[in-house]
Amino acid sequence: MIEWITTAAGQDATGEFCRRLHSQASILKGEYAVALTGGNSARVYYDALARTGVPARLRFYWSDERLVPPSDPDSNYTLAADHLLLSTGVEDGHVFRPDTSLPPQECAADYAATIRKHVEGGPISTPQFPLIILGLGEDGHTGSLFPGRDPFEDNDLLVRAVEPTTQHPHPRVTFTPKLINNASRVWFVITNCESKKAWAVDQLRKRAASPTQVPALTVDPDQTRVTIFCA
Repeated sequence: MIEWITTAAGQDATGEFCRRLHSQASILKGEYAVALTGGNSARVYYDALARTGVPARLRFYWSDERLVPPSDPDSNYTLAADHLLLSTGVEDGHVFRPDTSLPPQECAADYAATIRKHVEGGPISTPQFPLIILGLGEDGHTGSLFPGRDPFEDNDLLVRAVEPTTQHPHPRVTFTPKLINNASRVWFVITNCESKKAWAVDQLRKRAASPTQVPALTVDPDQTRVTIFCA
């Protein structure tokens, strides 16, 4: 099942995102691993969350990242740091970002090892994030899984390297569908749902295209609980 939280339907998508994240963090025990995403939509939701404060139990990871220095404006880490982590005083020890100084394959393997070490279930099976946050591109991509390529390539690696494209020039690392679909929850955070992102959002609703055409459809509601926040 897919749950839709849409501003167009009179719901406050960013407010509900914040409320639910605080609710989840208050219910579960121990550390709460959250994989963040990047992009303009994520910025809107992170700004909203920063205004409410960040529960101390949260531990932050990234579902994909560009292989650029952490201070680079194209870095997903930098976006989260500027709009969420720094202003709310998140401790450095609660932040687990990919080592983007490494070559792509090494970065992916190193980050997979970090996740296996710190996220529940990792040492003996597929790690299970309580929550993975994803964006949605106008072309239907999510994470760094891009149209026209097999999104299930190297699925067992959990994190894999991604070669740059014309539209996405930086080499990257990304969670694979196997890791994403093993999460307890996957939340898409989207803005411009009735304008720039309208086509991609429609593909999520219809679920008729192939995952190669629309990689966001690799997220399987039969395997994980999917909520789509659409502002």
